[in-house]
Amino acid sequence: MYEYRNNSITKGFILGVVFIALIILAAGLGAFFYKRAHKTAEEETPAATTGMIVDGDGTVLNDGEIHDMPETIMFSVPHLLRDVEGDDDIYPFNAIIRANVYPANADDQEVDWTAEFVNPNSTFANTHRMSDCLTITPTYDGSLIARITCEAPFGEQIRITVTSRYNEDATASCLVDFKQQFLGYNLTFNQKGHSAIMTANNTNHTGVFCADFGNEWDISISCTYVKSDVYTVALQNSEIQAPVYQLSFKPELAAALNNAKAGAGTPPSCYTYGQGSGQVDLFNEDWAYDYTPAERGALANAIRANATGSVYLDLNDSNGNRMVRYTISINTDDLYVGVESLSLNPNTLVFGSGATYSITYKRAEHEDEPDLFANGSEYAQSQMIGGNYPTTYKNGTEVSVSDLKETFPGVGEDSGTYSFNGWYWDSEMETPFDGTIPEDMVGNITLYADISVYSSHH
Repeated sequence: MYEYRNNSITKGFILGVVFIALIILAAGLGAFFYKRAHKTAEEETPAATTGMIVDGDGTVLNDGEIHDMPETIMFSVPHLLRDVEGDDDIYPFNAIIRANVYPANADDQEVDWTAEFVNPNSTFANTHRMSDCLTITPTYDGSLIARITCEAPFGEQIRITVTSRYNEDATASCLVDFKQQFLGYNLTFNQKGHSAIMTANNTNHTGVFCADFGNEWDISISCTYVKSDVYTVALQNSEIQAPVYQLSFKPELAAALNNAKAGAGTPPSCYTYGQGSGQVDLFNEDWAYDYTPAERGALANAIRANATGSVYLDLNDSNGNRMVRYTISINTDDLYVGVESLSLNPNTLVFGSGATYSITYKRAEHEDEPDLFANGSEYAQSQMIGGNYPTTYKNGTEVSVSDLKETFPGVGEDSGTYSFNGWYWDSEMETPFDGTIPEDMVGNITLYADISVYSSHH
């Protein structure tokens, strides 16, 4: 226990404390301590500080007023204050309390202030000095008014006692607690197929998302709350502001996306739920769904050129005020534009408007066979006289492809007669081709003919 005499200061751990007023009888003095709601003009008014000090009723004690000593005091630090400003800007913070004597004109009003750990045998009490946690500074020697200062978080409850110098049985006391601190958010990013690449650095508030127009899964955001280890009263998750997520693009990325496709520079909305969980479709299949292959190519180039630190993920409070910002870079290793299975010769073809691409013709479900019109192909006589079967096309120009003959003989001694049943974009014949290659098509393509055996030679 530390005593306060001759303007000496008692120090101890106090944070998040709640004071509840006591009325203590001072036997033999004809006086007792009591609460007083007003202050005189000459009494010092403390300045408000960064931390929060409240009593058991939730009344703020470090509000620029002098408060009567309550039964309990709670020291606390507001959400994210430590994370944003740092410990040096928070501690110390204090409140001024007063022990009152009745009658007010009693002659013997000098007191001493002391502080002690409620459980002096606790691990925290045995390994920490009171002076590093809490200090008490009377206005003058024997004063009924004292400044109670939190120097640092503490993990054992503290008892402040005021004792009359003229009657040691005349005392008043209050218990002081420190509320567990909220230190920040820890985020985790996930996307099926890219979990190993998606990262979040919760120290520097940076991270990595993936761009993959072929990935159907959204980006998921998980959040945990980081709390301090030193406290006497636990902080509940329900007391912490759950973040509301908001995406924004760096101006250079937004401009590049808008140049590639008007409106693409507007970031998608994040769906936030629970205590900090979120989902967003960004640079995945759903995000690129409505864009043509040519537009996807231009958007992919814009993302690649602005991949570093180009996306901001803000953690806002319920009023839209930003609490924390994460700067996100984009991994483009798997960024394709929807024609990744086709080859492109960079020496002869130019990606974009006016570029030339190849057209290959195959029999559906027989990809291992030679091309339909290749020398030696069994289907070499399938073309209609005067039909159009181009081997290349240019982006920006619509191209027509004719049907094959309704029936045609195979080439070879053992070949029979075949029938043509239509063109398809895929070998599995799931997507019909209507005979027209659209002008916004990009990339080498293969058209598949549905050919069946009409008759065979025996």
